Amino acid sequence: MLGYILSKLNLLILVTAIFAIISFFAIGLTDITKVNEAKELSFLIKEKTFALVSASAYCLSDSHVVPDGLTVAGGRFYYVMAISKEEITIDSEPVNIVIFSVFPRDEIKKAYANSDYKPKAIAAESFRTKAEIHLFSRSYNGTGYEGAQQEYTGTLEEPVFVDPQAITRGNGIEFIKEVELGQPKLYLIVCNDAVCEADKTYVGEIIHAPTQQDEGGFKC
Repeated sequence: MLGYILSKLNLLILVTAIFAIISFFAIGLTDITKVNEAKELSFLIKEKTFALVSASAYCLSDSHVVPDGLTVAGGRFYYVMAISKEEITIDSEPVNIVIFSVFPRDEIKKAYANSDYKPKAIAAESFRTKAEIHLFSRSYNGTGYEGAQQEYTGTLEEPVFVDPQAITRGNGIEFIKEVELGQPKLYLIVCNDAVCEADKTYVGEIIHAPTQQDEGGFKC
């Protein structure tokens, strides 16, 4: 009888151990997939931005709508993308690094709830350019956007956020590249895809105010 009980107990321990191992690897695989999907998204936006700012055209624009969520292990992973910039000097020349970082949405919510909390990104891509970088967005509070489009410094402490799950979602990005007096300038506008064109027009008229001789705004 004791031998029978011990054999059943050993079987239970074995099954529990197998379940724990499978669960461990399943969780690990989910995390790896999550990171890979986030990397793919940040890489896509980085490549699109870099291609535009590197083009020879004097005026060029493009747009992109990000997915509402990323598919991971049959479920949905909700994220927020931060776009920031950092200026460095190379051979006495200023160079901008444009950074695209993907965070779990819960990380950003925690950071807004507690100013001492530093959110942890799971993926990031960047590129260097001599273009001026201008980042625009409505005011973001961790759950939604409000107010009119305005320019942000774009530092790591004050990036603009792409949040497709926000109450008033910010799931679109407008890209505009201009060259003025030989200086390339890149404008990135975070917007709701339903009003991105209107936001682009609004920002364009901030940059190039209408006059009697010119209707103002971006020319592309």
